[in-house]
Amino acid sequence: MNMKNFLKGAFAVAALAGAQIFAQEAVPEVETKEKSMLIPSVTLSLDYKSRYISDGFVVNPQNMLFGSIDLGWEFGDFGGLYVGIWGANDLNRYNADSNVKYEPEEFDYYIGYWYEFGDIPAIESLTLDLSYTYWDYPSRTHWEGKGEQQNTIALDITAGCFLKPGVTINWDPENEKLYFKLHVGYSYDIEDVKGLSFNTGLAMFVGNGHYVTGKGVLDWDDGFPVGVADRSAITTVIWDVSLNYALNDYISFGPFASLNFAVDHNVREDWKHDDNSKSGCNTLWGFGGKIKF
Repeated sequence: MNMKNFLKGAFAVAALAGAQIFAQEAVPEVETKEKSMLIPSVTLSLDYKSRYISDGFVVNPQNMLFGSIDLGWEFGDFGGLYVGIWGANDLNRYNADSNVKYEPEEFDYYIGYWYEFGDIPAIESLTLDLSYTYWDYPSRTHWEGKGEQQNTIALDITAGCFLKPGVTINWDPENEKLYFKLHVGYSYDIEDVKGLSFNTGLAMFVGNGHYVTGKGVLDWDDGFPVGVADRSAITTVIWDVSLNYALNDYISFGPFASLNFAVDHNVREDWKHDDNSKSGCNTLWGFGGKIKF
């Protein structure tokens, strides 16, 4: 069974599980034993997006489907462990007639561990999340992966106080790319509609010279970016907004949108000349759902 069929089957199972969960809402609650720490929680998500944007950069300008399967274990005072698969599938076979094929375009495999330090003065708590991600492009042919991120080690540090400020440190050892994501977020429960919440987040990316030249340049030489000084720069600022409706404790869904601004001059000019973007501000919209059990 290939990965594409596996994901389709997984999402079908998730839909059936969600229907069963919804049906059980009317059944009187019965006392159950506490769930074992060895039994993972399972989260499945499916998103439709108007285009594929990564860190502000347009990867694919066509509408796409994105899905993920996550397993998570919580160990009480010892934090938690998670593993998962994230997939991107092109609905329009963009560039299918070239040597780079996009059916499906990408699978990301990741594993991570998080730990929360509680009762910290001024910031309430501090959560550390260390993860490793491997990018896989199973359908691409005659492609050597020049300039692409194949492996990334990331450490996210987030405070538990108002706006949840934090920083994510990303390191790609194969391509020697180091970049930082500074982020804040806010969630507001809409009292007039039970289960409905408004969520927004702001992120700023800061990259070293390899990161800047790998994603924002005007000239290319045999697949390699040239013509940009090896320097650090604030590359992009991203603003995300979404509405999320929790049908119950297990099922949630809602629309979302994202505005991605190029801050660095070289990145901005490259976006304007890129056939995928043609603008210094990349936008997307979509709709997604999640099932957790």
